[in-house]
Amino acid sequence: GESPRWLELLRGAATIYITITGIVYNLLLSNIDVNTPIPWINVALHYTIPTIMVIDWLVDLPKTRVPVRTSLIWLGFPLLYLVYSLIRGPIVDWYPYPFLDPRVSGYGTVAAMALAIAAAAFLFALIAAFSTRLPIAPPPAGLPSGATVVPLHSGATPPNYAPLRPHPTPLPRVTIPPPPRPPPPPPPVPDP
Repeated sequence: GESPRWLELLRGAATIYITITGIVYNLLLSNIDVNTPIPWINVALHYTIPTIMVIDWLVDLPKTRVPVRTSLIWLGFPLLYLVYSLIRGPIVDWYPYPFLDPRVSGYGTVAAMALAIAAAAFLFALIAAFSTRLPIAPPPAGLPSGATVVPLHSGATPPNYAPLRPHPTPLPRVTIPPPPRPPPPPPPVPDP
């Protein structure tokens, strides 16, 4: 059946977050030790899962449109994470990524990187919202003007629905005879 609306919105947010993760890793962190001792974890987390999530979103779009405003709300979590990291960093003397560490090249570079990532995230959010406006399937060829295509699983009735009527010319009735009966078995042969 169809997924609940809240689950579709959560899936959209997760798709945005993992896409940001994959692209940031590939552009800014792929040549840096990020403390993952098992190499396949990097491959799965930073290459495979982002690719699968984007494909999943595009192949199984939500049945209802996601408003742009909703997709922009998804960006609140990464923004809160940025603020949290910049407040916590000097307290514990640790930043999660080198591009967020002002000790390396100053707050100006941190701000520039944060703005660049935010611009990319904004673009991803727009793409996710506008992708829900794509037609899921092209209408079949030869449909009369004004006809509506309703997916079988939607449970909706098309507005121009008319029940089927019997054909004006009845079909001839065909009777299929039963198969012939096999002959009876031969009588038993008496013993001499």
